Amino acid sequence: MALYTPFVERNIDKMAAAMQQSQQTKLAQSAYMGDSNAMGQLYGTNPELAERIKQRRAQEKQRQLSQQGKEQATQQKTDEYNREQMETVKERMAKMPYEQAKEFGERAAAELGIEPPPLTQEIYDQIVSGYGEAEEEVIREIPEELLSGLDEQIATKGAAAYRAAGGGKDGLKAFNEIVDKGGESQRRAASPQILSSNFPTASPAELDQLQATMDAAKTTESGLKNAEKVRKEQRRLKKAKTFQGRALDLINRILNSDQLGDVLGSLEGRIDIKLFSDAESQVIADIEEAGNILTADNMDLMTGVLSESDIQILKNLSGGALIRTRTEERFVEDLTALRDKLSSQNVTTVDDEAATKQSSEIAVKRSRLAELRAKAGQ
Repeated sequence: MALYTPFVERNIDKMAAAMQQSQQTKLAQSAYMGDSNAMGQLYGTNPELAERIKQRRAQEKQRQLSQQGKEQATQQKTDEYNREQMETVKERMAKMPYEQAKEFGERAAAELGIEPPPLTQEIYDQIVSGYGEAEEEVIREIPEELLSGLDEQIATKGAAAYRAAGGGKDGLKAFNEIVDKGGESQRRAASPQILSSNFPTASPAELDQLQATMDAAKTTESGLKNAEKVRKEQRRLKKAKTFQGRALDLINRILNSDQLGDVLGSLEGRIDIKLFSDAESQVIADIEEAGNILTADNMDLMTGVLSESDIQILKNLSGGALIRTRTEERFVEDLTALRDKLSSQNVTTVDDEAATKQSSEIAVKRSRLAELRAKAGQ
């Protein structure tokens, strides 16, 4: 049976062109992925396309280097902030006995989300020396913060028990036994210092909320456990606020970009054989970063801010909203829906609430002052 049929004869040129186009597309794909042999062959068959791919690869490498530089700068700022916070912590540690300073440093590191620095006796001595050498007798004494607010008799007995136990964990245990016998009212008097010691990076507004939680509990022991839960929620809301702000910023930049249509489609979104401009490359970078942060874990941070059904809708939308091979119309439609759902409720932290309350109080005072001045001028 002959393979060279009339159909083949009529369409031989089209078939040959299609095969040639397919081979060229495969060469372009391999060349873009870094295959030097494919790049050499492509220069022989389509030098213009080969040059565009070469330039696009150079741009992509430059964009990656730029992105790495931004990430490093962000990390440097975070590290600098953590170092500043730990310097404050070290200054307080220098006034504490060794064992207590070690525990305090570990709690502070946990609050900042970093690995606790090692604290040997030698390092501790250097911290004490760096922030003003403390006398030997003061280091052995119980910190004054733990005695503040206690009845004088209980404070005296507690300090004596602390010294007799040799300070450190044993001293704190002995001190707590004396305070426990002194009554719940005395422990409550020391609760502000307890909270400040356990949550060294909490803001004043956050400490106020923790104090209210502790005051509402039947005992200070149960109050401290409840405060730990509240503190965990405070940190979660801060992370949620950061996530929401960054995600909405990226999405709005993507939707407002004049170059969005140039980076979407079955060809542009699948393989980068088009010579993208810097503005187009920036849109692609924003789309990729948005895809990296719109994860299921980050969506779960919005629990309590958005309903469970809204969060599930966000997860479903984020799974396909940022695929660049889609049409521009569908891409914009889904990304707009995602943005509107994500921004339907703003994350509010206890710090935000405190700032709003302060602004309201200032506005009321100014209004009252204006009324008084108006009456005085009549």
